[in-house]
Amino acid sequence: MACSPAGDAPDTRAAVAPPAASARTAGADAAGKPAAAATPNTTTDAALAPGIAPGIYSNVQMSGETGDLGGIEFDLADGMASRSIDITVCEGWCNSVERARVRPAPGGGLYIDYPQQPSGDIHVMTIMPDEQGGVRLSVDWGPGVQTETLRRLNQPNGLQTARDTAADAVANPQRP
Repeated sequence: MACSPAGDAPDTRAAVAPPAASARTAGADAAGKPAAAATPNTTTDAALAPGIAPGIYSNVQMSGETGDLGGIEFDLADGMASRSIDITVCEGWCNSVERARVRPAPGGGLYIDYPQQPSGDIHVMTIMPDEQGGVRLSVDWGPGVQTETLRRLNQPNGLQTARDTAADAVANPQRP
């Protein structure tokens, strides 16, 4: 039994379901004539559409013990309409940004075809929206499928580190 809005006593009000539309009133005006088709409100419809919102998603973190960076970060700039993304996989550091193909997945998610460097092997990642506005990412790196949660960021973290690292490598090439 639920509590009342005041929270001090049980709520004894019965839940009332909205009346079901009759065959005469469903999709009809008061005179029984068919109602005009509704014009979709694209802003509202887009906001309510299932899927993943545009944004940067990340679980990149720095180890307090070693200072290493680890995790995955990608920029899904066009949300569910994205067909390619910038992605970095950080293992010790965020060294490079790869371009990955994106394609629709069942259930309101996306597949990411991640080209692992330097081998060029393609790892298929699956991302699905979660209840907190982030995504659940699943990938099989070899020992079995791992699933992680990536939160939505306002600014790039791992991607910016990888871009800065690449720019530094170009500006300061290692000498033999």
